[in-house]
Amino acid sequence: MGARDRVAMIIKLLHSHSKPYSSPGLIRRSGEFILPERTRLVWVLLLALSASALGALEPLALKHILDELSGEQRIPVFLTGVAGLIALEVIRAILNGRLTILGWKVRIGTDYRVRERVLSRLTSLPIAYHRNESVGASINKINQGIQGYLNTLFEVTQNIVPAVVYLALSLVAMFQLEWRLSLIVL
Repeated sequence: MGARDRVAMIIKLLHSHSKPYSSPGLIRRSGEFILPERTRLVWVLLLALSASALGALEPLALKHILDELSGEQRIPVFLTGVAGLIALEVIRAILNGRLTILGWKVRIGTDYRVRERVLSRLTSLPIAYHRNESVGASINKINQGIQGYLNTLFEVTQNIVPAVVYLALSLVAMFQLEWRLSLIVL
């Protein structure tokens, strides 16, 4: 096999990977980059879900506080409710701070593994490929692709999943407070 045949084969191989992948295929392929961070990623999900659950408890704590204001004016019970609401916010702030730290650790580790793989493949390409592509264009494509991948991963783990849990917990809280009003709202 001559040099031209090898270059043609590599270019064909590169173009064959530019076809769109199915979602399950992409998830399986991205697993090799995420799996080394699985413990931290599980903690990220748990912290995000916990912070979301605490956010869903706020309306119940506010209801307790307002009920005490309109009731018998029991100041100690009212102050306990306010202290509970403050404690909820402090705990949620601590969880969100830890979530941010762990999220960035997972993101940096995943980014490193993806870049390591991409750059090792990029450096193994033939000279002909590098002559036809500008360095800036290649690096720009790599950076945008990796950042898009990481942004999607962390949008799902830190925002979408907790938002769905918050919605479910809010619906449960609404129906516990007043089921008829909840039906009207929905």
